[in-house]
Amino acid sequence: MSYSHTQRAPLHWLLSLFGFVFLLGAWTAPDLAARLALFGFGAVNFVLALAFQHLTTVGHEDHLLVRFGPLPIFKRRIFFADLASVKRGRTTWADGWGVRWSPGEGWTWNLWGFDCLVFHFKQGKMLRVGTDDVENLEAFVQQRLAAQGVQTEQQ
Repeated sequence: MSYSHTQRAPLHWLLSLFGFVFLLGAWTAPDLAARLALFGFGAVNFVLALAFQHLTTVGHEDHLLVRFGPLPIFKRRIFFADLASVKRGRTTWADGWGVRWSPGEGWTWNLWGFDCLVFHFKQGKMLRVGTDDVENLEAFVQQRLAAQGVQTEQQ
């Protein structure tokens, strides 16, 4: 069994719009410092727009690769041997989109929507990965854990 899924979302259009507004402000700003600051903010927004166009999750034999793209600034490998448990979950508006850390909730990697898979690691850390394909992702991860003989706690 293999797994590969790409979730797309309109978040990058909002970031591109902010980038355009900042660049327009840089063009019309009265002094050099303001122009440079606005240009910098605009450029950062365009880079983030390229980084957050989609979220791709690819299953490998021993790990899951999660990456935003097409500009691959943010990516993470989740090794199945490091997991204590996996379950479906939900994020909230407060969790936001992108890469976020919340006290008591750990890291959240989410592009759009609220469905996620919650990974509890043996070291006690937690990671939530958003997806619009939570059933198939969970089935793949559970199958890989069973194939590798990883005993997970039931939560």
